[in-house]
Amino acid sequence: MEDHRLRRCIPLKIAAHVLMFFAFLTIITAVIFGILFINFALERNDSQSGQASGNGYFRTETFYSDYCGHLNGISSLLNVWADHNAYGNPVEMELWRNIYLDDYVNFQYAIYDTEGELLAQSPDFDRMSDGVSASGATAKGRIFYYSNDLSGLKLYDVEEQTAPGNGIVGSNFMPWSWYVFDTGGAGTNIGYIYTYVPEQLEPGDSFYFHSQVYAFLRQWDIPVLIIGITAVIVFLICFVYTLLAAGWRRREKEVRLLWFDKIYTEIAAAIIALLLFLMGTAVVMVIGLTVDGRYMGDIAAALCLLVPAYMAGMFGIYSLVRRGKAHNYISQSLIYKLCHGVYRVIYQGMINNHLMRKYISVVLGLGIADFILFLIAMSLGSVLFFLVILGLFIGEFIYVGRKLMAIQEIAKGAEAIASGHLDYKIDTSDMGSGVFLEFANNINNIGQGLNRAVDESIKSERMKADLITNVSHDIKTPLTSIINYVDLLKRLNITDEPAKEYIDILDSKSQRLKMLIEDLVEASRASSGNITLERSNIEFNELVQQVAGTYVEKYEQRQLSLVLHTPQEPLMIYADGRRMYRVLDNLFNNAFKYAMPGSRVYIDLYEQDEKACFVMKNISEAPLNISAEELTQRFVRGDASRTTEGSGLGLSIAQSLVELHGGSFKLHLDGDLFKAVILLPETGGGASGLPSMPGGKLSGEMSADAPAGNFQDDRF
Repeated sequence: MEDHRLRRCIPLKIAAHVLMFFAFLTIITAVIFGILFINFALERNDSQSGQASGNGYFRTETFYSDYCGHLNGISSLLNVWADHNAYGNPVEMELWRNIYLDDYVNFQYAIYDTEGELLAQSPDFDRMSDGVSASGATAKGRIFYYSNDLSGLKLYDVEEQTAPGNGIVGSNFMPWSWYVFDTGGAGTNIGYIYTYVPEQLEPGDSFYFHSQVYAFLRQWDIPVLIIGITAVIVFLICFVYTLLAAGWRRREKEVRLLWFDKIYTEIAAAIIALLLFLMGTAVVMVIGLTVDGRYMGDIAAALCLLVPAYMAGMFGIYSLVRRGKAHNYISQSLIYKLCHGVYRVIYQGMINNHLMRKYISVVLGLGIADFILFLIAMSLGSVLFFLVILGLFIGEFIYVGRKLMAIQEIAKGAEAIASGHLDYKIDTSDMGSGVFLEFANNINNIGQGLNRAVDESIKSERMKADLITNVSHDIKTPLTSIINYVDLLKRLNITDEPAKEYIDILDSKSQRLKMLIEDLVEASRASSGNITLERSNIEFNELVQQVAGTYVEKYEQRQLSLVLHTPQEPLMIYADGRRMYRVLDNLFNNAFKYAMPGSRVYIDLYEQDEKACFVMKNISEAPLNISAEELTQRFVRGDASRTTEGSGLGLSIAQSLVELHGGSFKLHLDGDLFKAVILLPETGGGASGLPSMPGGKLSGEMSADAPAGNFQDDRF
C-alpha cells in the first residue's frame, strides 16, 4: 500500500464499507442461528436421553421443557379440581379439563383415582393399563412416557423409581428428580397419572413446531457456521482496510479531519461511547426480538434502528482513528487546553510579561484593599469612612477607565494602519506615562517605517520602469536604423547566397529584438498601471474570432487544430479593444509556441454570472513542471530548455492588462493540460467597437479561410 494509493481509492473504499455492512448483518444472523441452536437443538448427553430416540429433538432440553410444561398443565387441573371440590362430579371435572387440557395434540395423558378408576384422559389416548410394557408403542409409533404412581396401583409396566413422599415414578427418558407431583396440591383423590408423547408428531402444538425448528437448525448448522466464519473474516479484512483508509483523500498528502474530529477529545469520546452503546443496544434488540419470536413488525423496527446505529457507531470509530493519524488526541483535549491556558497565563502572561504582571498585581491589590476597607467600614458604621471609600472607588474607576481608553485608542490606530492608512497617528496626549504610552509610540513608529518602506518600493519600481523605458528608447533608435538598412540590403540584387543568408538572419534577429523591447515596455507599463485605457463597448465574440482567424494558418504549420465554441448572441464588454487584442494575441501565440504538434487547441466563450468567460485549453509539448503562479511571472517560460522564441512576458502582460480592466486571469495546470480562464465584466449592450466580420461568426474547427481581422497591435 505504498503511496497510499489503495487507501485513497474511492470505489474500493465504498465496496469495503458495503461488504463490511452485509458481513455485519450476516454475523448477526449467524449469532441468532447459534442462540436458537443452543436453545432448540443442543442435545443432552445423559444416559436416559441418549436412549430416547433416533430423532435428536427428543434428546434436547427443549423437549424436556415442553413436556414439563404440559405436566404443569395437569398439575394446575388437579389443583382446580381440589379447590372447587369437583371430585365426584364428572360434568364439572370434564368442564375444567376442557379449559386446561383441551388444546393438547401430541401430549397424551390418563388420570386415575386412588382406586384405579379413570377420571380423565386425552381424546387420542390409545394405551390400556394392563399388559403394556415400558417400551411399548402406540399406533403413532414409539412413545416417550412419564408416570407417577401416587397410591402404588402399578397400572402400567414402567421402569419404577421411588420418589420420597411422592410414590413411584417411571419414565423412559426423564430422571425422576426432574418432575414429581405434589400430593398435597393434588388432594387425596389422585392415585395414578400416566402421560406420553408419540415419536410420530402431528402439527398443532409446541412439540411439532419445535421438532421442525430442530430439523431446520440441524440441517443448516454446518453451512451457517461456515458462512458465519467467512463473514467474520470478511468483516475483519474490510474493517482493517477502512481503518487504514480513514481520512485519506485523493490528491491530498495529509489526513483530512471532519468537523466532528475537531471537537474536544473528551466530549467526542463521550459521544462516541454513547453511539457505540446505541449500536450495541440495537444489536441486542434485533437478536433478542428474533430469538423470542416476536412479530415481524417489531423485528423490522429494530432493524431500521440498527442501520443508523451501525453507521453512527462506525463513524465514531473512524473519528478516533482519524484523530490518531493526525496525532491530535492531546492537542484537542479540553483538559490539555485548560492546563495549557493556565500555563500561558501564569508563565507567559505573568512571569515573562512585565505588563501583565504589573496590571494583575494592580487589580489584585485594589481588590484586596477594597475588600479590607469594606469590612472596616461595615464594622465601624461611620458615614465619613464610607465617603472616603466611595472616593477611592471613584479614583479607581477613573484610573481603570483611562487605561481602557488608552487600549481602545491603540486598537483603533493599529486597525487604521493595518487597513493602509500609514500616516495615521495615535493620540497619546491623555495616556500619561507608562507602558501604554510606549506601546502607542511604537505603533506610530511602525506606521512611519511602513510608509518609508512603501515610498522606497514605489521609488524603486518607478526607477525600474524609467530605466526600462529610457533604455528601450535608446535601443530603439539604433535598432530602427539596423532594421531599415537590413530592409535596404534586402532590396539590392545580391546574388551571393551566403550574403543573402546573413541578411535574412539579421532581419529575423532584429525583428525578435524589436518584439522583446516592446514586451519589456508593455510589461513595465502594465505592472505599474501606467496605461491609459481607451474603453468602448466591444463585441467580445467577434474580437475572439478575429484573433483566432489570424492564427489558423500559423497553427497549420505545427498541425494544430483550433476548435472554437462561441455563443450565437452578442457578448458585450466595456474594454480597450487594442489592449484586449494584445491579451488574446499573447494567449494564441503561447499555444502556437508550446502546444503539442498534432493536438487540438480548444476555445470556449460563454456568459457566466453576468461575466464574459474566455477559456483556452491545450496539451503542452514539454512537461509542465512548474506551478500556475510561476507561469504568470516575468521572464518565466513553459519551455525550460528555451528552444522556442519568446521573452517569457506574454502571460504576465496578459494578466496585468486583464486586471486593469477589472477582470480576472487564472491559469490551471493538470498534468500536461494547460488551461487559461479570463473573466471580464459584461456590459448591457451598445455599439460594438469592432467592424462586422465578413462571413459571420465562426464555430467548430477553424479553417484557413477565417478572416484575419483588423485589431493588429500597433507596435513601432
